[in-house]
Amino acid sequence: VHPYGKFVLWLIFLLAPPLIGFSLWAYSIKPARAMGYGWRAAQHFASNHQQFEETWQRSFSLRNPYTPDLWLEFSSFILETEPSRRRVGISLVDFRSSLDLALRTFDEIEKDFSLETRYFYQAGRIGNLLGSLGQPRYDFVEQNLRKALELSPKRPDIYYELAEMERQKGNGAEMISWLEKALAINDKIPQTHFNLAIAYAASGRFGESIGELDKAEALGYVAWQGKLNEVNFFIDAYIKSGRRNEKLVELYKISIQINPTDLQLYASLATLLRDLGRFEEAAQMARKMVEIDPLLKSDVENFLKTLER
Repeated sequence: VHPYGKFVLWLIFLLAPPLIGFSLWAYSIKPARAMGYGWRAAQHFASNHQQFEETWQRSFSLRNPYTPDLWLEFSSFILETEPSRRRVGISLVDFRSSLDLALRTFDEIEKDFSLETRYFYQAGRIGNLLGSLGQPRYDFVEQNLRKALELSPKRPDIYYELAEMERQKGNGAEMISWLEKALAINDKIPQTHFNLAIAYAASGRFGESIGELDKAEALGYVAWQGKLNEVNFFIDAYIKSGRRNEKLVELYKISIQINPTDLQLYASLATLLRDLGRFEEAAQMARKMVEIDPLLKSDVENFLKTLER
Protein backbone atom coordinates (compact mmCIF):
# COMPACT_ATOMS: atom_id res chain seq x y z
CA VAL A 1 0.00 0.00 0.00
CA HIS A 2 1.25 3.47 -0.87
CA PRO A 3 2.42 5.44 2.23
CA TYR A 4 -0.10 8.16 1.48
CA GLY A 5 -2.78 5.49 1.23
CA LYS A 6 -2.05 4.37 4.79
CA PHE A 7 -2.25 7.96 5.95
CA VAL A 8 -5.64 8.39 4.32
CA LEU A 9 -6.92 5.17 5.88
CA TRP A 10 -5.74 6.24 9.33
CA LEU A 11 -7.35 9.68 8.81
CA ILE A 12 -10.67 8.08 7.90
CA PHE A 13 -10.39 5.77 10.89
CA LEU A 14 -9.82 8.72 13.23
CA LEU A 15 -12.48 11.01 11.77
CA ALA A 16 -15.25 8.48 11.15
CA PRO A 17 -16.47 8.11 14.78
CA PRO A 18 -16.96 11.86 15.44
CA LEU A 19 -18.56 12.35 12.03
CA ILE A 20 -20.95 9.47 12.60
CA GLY A 21 -21.69 10.75 16.09
CA PHE A 22 -22.48 14.25 14.82
CA SER A 23 -24.72 12.84 12.09
CA LEU A 24 -26.66 10.83 14.65
CA TRP A 25 -27.09 13.92 16.83
CA ALA A 26 -28.11 16.17 13.95
CA TYR A 27 -30.42 13.81 12.10
CA SER A 28 -31.67 11.38 14.69
CA ILE A 29 -30.99 12.17 18.30
CA LYS A 30 -31.77 15.90 18.08
CA PRO A 31 -35.23 15.40 16.50
CA ALA A 32 -35.83 12.62 19.01
CA ARG A 33 -35.03 15.05 21.82
CA ALA A 34 -37.44 17.56 20.29
CA MET A 35 -40.21 15.01 20.15
CA GLY A 36 -39.34 13.99 23.69
CA TYR A 37 -39.85 17.55 24.90
CA GLY A 38 -43.08 17.64 22.92
CA TRP A 39 -44.23 14.47 24.71
CA ARG A 40 -43.29 15.97 28.09
CA ALA A 41 -45.22 19.12 27.19
CA ALA A 42 -48.25 16.95 26.50
CA GLN A 43 -47.97 15.51 30.01
CA HIS A 44 -48.16 19.04 31.45
CA PHE A 45 -50.97 19.97 29.07
CA ALA A 46 -53.85 19.87 31.54
CA SER A 47 -51.99 20.31 34.81
CA ASN A 48 -49.27 22.95 34.60
CA HIS A 49 -49.46 25.72 32.03
CA GLN A 50 -46.05 27.20 32.83
CA GLN A 51 -44.24 23.87 32.51
CA PHE A 52 -46.18 23.19 29.32
CA GLU A 53 -44.95 26.43 27.76
CA GLU A 54 -41.37 25.88 28.94
CA THR A 55 -41.16 22.37 27.49
CA TRP A 56 -42.94 23.46 24.31
CA GLN A 57 -40.34 26.21 23.81
CA ARG A 58 -37.51 23.70 24.22
CA SER A 59 -39.20 21.36 21.77
CA PHE A 60 -39.69 24.17 19.27
CA SER A 61 -36.04 25.26 19.59
CA LEU A 62 -35.11 21.76 18.45
CA ARG A 63 -37.39 22.08 15.42
CA ASN A 64 -40.17 19.68 16.33
CA PRO A 65 -42.69 20.11 13.49
CA TYR A 66 -45.55 18.68 15.55
CA THR A 67 -45.63 21.29 18.30
CA PRO A 68 -47.99 23.75 16.52
CA ASP A 69 -50.72 21.11 16.78
CA LEU A 70 -50.03 20.89 20.49
CA TRP A 71 -50.51 24.68 20.66
CA LEU A 72 -53.95 24.20 19.17
CA GLU A 73 -54.87 21.80 21.96
CA PHE A 74 -53.27 23.94 24.66
CA SER A 75 -54.93 27.16 23.52
CA SER A 76 -58.31 25.48 23.30
CA PHE A 77 -57.79 24.14 26.81
CA ILE A 78 -56.90 27.62 28.11
CA LEU A 79 -60.07 29.06 26.63
CA GLU A 80 -62.19 26.26 28.07
CA THR A 81 -60.76 26.41 31.58
CA GLU A 82 -60.09 30.15 31.90
CA PRO A 83 -62.99 32.09 30.34
CA SER A 84 -61.48 35.37 31.57
CA ARG A 85 -58.68 34.94 29.01
CA ARG A 86 -61.15 34.65 26.17
CA ARG A 87 -61.66 37.75 24.10
CA VAL A 88 -65.25 39.01 24.15
CA GLY A 89 -67.13 37.96 21.04
CA ILE A 90 -64.86 35.01 20.17
CA SER A 91 -66.42 31.61 20.70
CA LEU A 92 -64.37 28.52 21.35
CA VAL A 93 -65.58 27.03 18.06
CA ASP A 94 -64.44 30.14 16.15
CA PHE A 95 -61.08 30.02 17.88
CA ARG A 96 -60.46 26.37 17.08
CA SER A 97 -61.51 26.73 13.45
CA SER A 98 -59.40 29.85 12.86
CA LEU A 99 -56.27 28.40 14.46
CA ASP A 100 -56.79 25.11 12.65
CA LEU A 101 -57.10 27.03 9.38
CA ALA A 102 -53.82 28.81 10.11
CA LEU A 103 -52.08 25.49 10.72
CA ARG A 104 -53.50 23.91 7.57
CA THR A 105 -52.51 26.83 5.33
CA PHE A 106 -48.86 26.91 6.39
CA ASP A 107 -47.73 24.62 3.58
CA GLU A 108 -49.44 26.73 0.93
CA ILE A 109 -48.27 30.08 2.27
CA GLU A 110 -44.73 28.96 2.98
CA LYS A 111 -44.02 26.76 -0.02
CA ASP A 112 -41.29 29.16 -1.17
CA PHE A 113 -39.79 29.63 2.31
CA SER A 114 -36.56 27.96 3.30
CA LEU A 115 -37.07 25.35 6.01
CA GLU A 116 -35.52 27.54 8.72
CA THR A 117 -37.52 30.60 7.70
CA ARG A 118 -40.65 28.49 7.78
CA TYR A 119 -40.16 27.55 11.42
CA PHE A 120 -39.63 31.13 12.59
CA TYR A 121 -42.51 32.48 10.48
CA GLN A 122 -44.79 29.69 11.65
CA ALA A 123 -44.06 30.50 15.30
CA GLY A 124 -44.72 34.21 14.77
CA ARG A 125 -47.97 33.62 12.94
CA ILE A 126 -49.37 31.27 15.55
CA GLY A 127 -48.26 33.70 18.25
CA ASN A 128 -50.16 36.51 16.53
CA LEU A 129 -53.27 34.41 16.29
CA LEU A 130 -53.09 33.58 19.97
CA GLY A 131 -52.52 37.26 20.75
CA SER A 132 -55.62 38.28 18.83
CA LEU A 133 -57.57 35.87 21.01
CA GLY A 134 -56.35 37.25 24.31
CA GLN A 135 -53.13 35.31 24.84
CA PRO A 136 -50.40 37.79 23.75
CA ARG A 137 -46.75 36.77 23.52
CA TYR A 138 -45.28 39.83 21.87
CA ASP A 139 -41.60 39.17 22.67
CA PHE A 140 -41.89 35.63 21.34
CA VAL A 141 -43.65 36.80 18.16
CA GLU A 142 -41.21 39.62 17.44
CA GLN A 143 -38.13 37.50 18.11
CA ASN A 144 -39.22 34.77 15.70
CA LEU A 145 -40.53 37.08 12.97
CA ARG A 146 -37.35 39.16 12.98
CA LYS A 147 -35.29 35.99 12.63
CA ALA A 148 -37.50 35.01 9.70
CA LEU A 149 -37.01 38.48 8.21
CA GLU A 150 -33.22 38.18 8.46
CA LEU A 151 -33.38 34.94 6.49
CA SER A 152 -35.98 36.08 3.93
CA PRO A 153 -36.09 39.91 3.74
CA LYS A 154 -38.13 39.93 0.51
CA ARG A 155 -41.17 38.07 1.81
CA PRO A 156 -44.15 40.43 2.37
CA ASP A 157 -45.85 37.75 4.48
CA ILE A 158 -43.35 38.39 7.29
CA TYR A 159 -43.84 42.17 7.19
CA TYR A 160 -47.59 41.58 7.28
CA GLU A 161 -47.30 39.53 10.48
CA LEU A 162 -45.07 42.17 12.08
CA ALA A 163 -47.76 44.72 11.25
CA GLU A 164 -50.37 42.49 12.88
CA MET A 165 -48.23 42.31 16.02
CA GLU A 166 -48.05 46.11 16.18
CA ARG A 167 -51.82 46.33 15.65
CA GLN A 168 -52.39 44.14 18.66
CA LYS A 169 -50.00 46.29 20.70
CA GLY A 170 -51.87 49.44 19.63
CA ASN A 171 -48.94 50.94 17.73
CA GLY A 172 -50.66 52.45 14.69
CA ALA A 173 -47.62 54.20 13.20
CA GLU A 174 -45.49 51.05 13.38
CA MET A 175 -48.30 48.99 11.89
CA ILE A 176 -48.56 51.39 8.94
CA SER A 177 -44.78 51.28 8.44
CA TRP A 178 -44.68 47.48 8.21
CA LEU A 179 -47.69 47.35 5.85
CA GLU A 180 -46.16 49.97 3.56
CA LYS A 181 -42.93 47.93 3.46
CA ALA A 182 -44.93 44.82 2.57
CA LEU A 183 -46.64 46.64 -0.31
CA ALA A 184 -43.31 48.01 -1.52
CA ILE A 185 -42.29 44.38 -2.11
CA ASN A 186 -45.61 43.18 -3.53
CA ASP A 187 -48.54 45.53 -4.09
CA LYS A 188 -50.86 42.80 -5.42
CA ILE A 189 -51.96 41.45 -2.04
CA PRO A 190 -55.51 42.79 -1.43
CA GLN A 191 -55.61 41.98 2.30
CA THR A 192 -52.55 44.17 2.89
CA HIS A 193 -54.21 47.11 1.12
CA PHE A 194 -57.35 46.55 3.18
CA ASN A 195 -55.51 46.48 6.51
CA LEU A 196 -53.56 49.57 5.50
CA ALA A 197 -56.90 51.26 4.74
CA ILE A 198 -58.05 50.50 8.28
CA ALA A 199 -54.76 51.70 9.77
CA TYR A 200 -54.87 54.97 7.80
CA ALA A 201 -58.46 55.65 8.86
CA ALA A 202 -57.64 54.92 12.50
CA SER A 203 -54.85 57.49 12.20
CA GLY A 204 -57.16 60.12 10.69
CA ARG A 205 -55.75 59.74 7.16
CA PHE A 206 -59.16 59.22 5.56
CA GLY A 207 -58.30 60.08 1.98
CA GLU A 208 -55.43 57.60 1.92
CA SER A 209 -57.66 55.05 3.64
CA ILE A 210 -60.27 55.21 0.90
CA GLY A 211 -57.56 54.95 -1.75
CA GLU A 212 -56.28 51.72 -0.21
CA LEU A 213 -59.81 50.36 0.12
CA ASP A 214 -60.37 50.97 -3.60
CA LYS A 215 -57.13 49.08 -4.38
CA ALA A 216 -58.19 46.13 -2.20
CA GLU A 217 -61.55 45.93 -3.99
CA ALA A 218 -59.91 46.25 -7.41
CA LEU A 219 -57.80 43.21 -6.51
CA GLY A 220 -60.96 41.26 -5.66
CA TYR A 221 -61.17 41.59 -1.88
CA VAL A 222 -64.84 42.08 -1.02
CA ALA A 223 -65.25 39.71 1.96
CA TRP A 224 -65.28 42.71 4.31
CA GLN A 225 -68.66 43.74 2.91
CA GLY A 226 -70.28 40.96 4.92
CA LYS A 227 -68.97 42.29 8.23
CA LEU A 228 -71.10 45.00 9.80
CA ASN A 229 -68.34 46.56 11.93
CA GLU A 230 -66.02 46.95 8.95
CA VAL A 231 -68.75 48.35 6.69
CA ASN A 232 -69.74 50.92 9.32
CA PHE A 233 -66.06 51.72 9.91
CA PHE A 234 -65.67 52.78 6.29
CA ILE A 235 -69.00 54.61 6.28
CA ASP A 236 -67.49 56.75 9.04
CA ALA A 237 -64.27 57.17 7.02
CA TYR A 238 -66.22 58.39 3.97
CA ILE A 239 -68.23 60.85 6.06
CA LYS A 240 -65.15 62.24 7.81
CA SER A 241 -63.34 62.60 4.49
CA GLY A 242 -66.25 64.65 3.12
CA ARG A 243 -67.07 62.11 0.43
CA ARG A 244 -70.88 62.05 0.32
CA ASN A 245 -71.13 60.21 -2.97
CA GLU A 246 -72.42 57.08 -4.70
CA LYS A 247 -69.91 54.88 -2.91
CA LEU A 248 -71.27 56.04 0.44
CA VAL A 249 -74.80 55.19 -0.77
CA GLU A 250 -73.55 51.69 -1.64
CA LEU A 251 -72.01 51.29 1.81
CA TYR A 252 -75.22 52.32 3.55
CA LYS A 253 -77.18 49.80 1.49
CA ILE A 254 -74.72 47.02 2.36
CA SER A 255 -74.99 47.91 6.03
CA ILE A 256 -78.81 47.86 5.86
CA GLN A 257 -78.71 44.41 4.24
CA ILE A 258 -76.74 43.14 7.22
CA ASN A 259 -78.80 45.01 9.81
CA PRO A 260 -82.24 45.69 8.27
CA THR A 261 -83.84 47.12 11.42
CA ASP A 262 -81.35 49.90 12.17
CA LEU A 263 -83.45 53.07 11.86
CA GLN A 264 -80.44 55.36 11.99
CA LEU A 265 -79.04 53.76 8.82
CA TYR A 266 -82.30 54.40 6.96
CA ALA A 267 -82.42 58.00 8.18
CA SER A 268 -78.81 58.67 7.16
CA LEU A 269 -79.28 57.08 3.75
CA ALA A 270 -82.54 58.96 3.13
CA THR A 271 -80.81 62.26 3.94
CA LEU A 272 -77.85 61.42 1.70
CA LEU A 273 -80.10 60.45 -1.21
CA ARG A 274 -82.03 63.70 -0.81
CA ASP A 275 -78.79 65.70 -0.88
CA LEU A 276 -77.73 63.85 -4.04
CA GLY A 277 -81.06 64.76 -5.71
CA ARG A 278 -82.39 61.19 -5.68
CA PHE A 279 -85.73 62.15 -4.14
CA GLU A 280 -87.77 59.06 -5.00
CA GLU A 281 -85.22 56.73 -3.43
CA ALA A 282 -84.99 59.03 -0.40
CA ALA A 283 -88.75 58.78 0.05
CA GLN A 284 -88.60 54.98 -0.17
CA MET A 285 -86.00 54.83 2.60
CA ALA A 286 -88.09 57.17 4.77
CA ARG A 287 -91.23 55.04 4.32
CA LYS A 288 -89.24 51.95 5.34
CA MET A 289 -88.68 53.62 8.69
CA VAL A 290 -92.44 53.85 9.26
CA GLU A 291 -92.82 50.16 8.42
CA ILE A 292 -90.27 49.34 11.14
CA ASP A 293 -91.61 51.83 13.68
CA PRO A 294 -95.06 53.38 13.04
CA LEU A 295 -94.42 55.96 15.77
CA LEU A 296 -92.07 57.72 13.34
CA LYS A 297 -94.89 58.51 10.90
CA SER A 298 -95.08 62.21 11.81
CA ASP A 299 -91.30 62.72 11.49
CA VAL A 300 -91.22 60.89 8.18
CA GLU A 301 -94.08 62.98 6.80
CA ASN A 302 -92.13 66.13 7.67
CA PHE A 303 -89.08 64.72 5.89
CA LEU A 304 -91.16 63.87 2.81
CA LYS A 305 -92.36 67.47 2.63
CA THR A 306 -88.74 68.61 2.26
CA LEU A 307 -88.53 66.49 -0.89
CA GLU A 308 -91.42 68.46 -2.48
CA ARG A 309 -89.73 71.82 -2.28
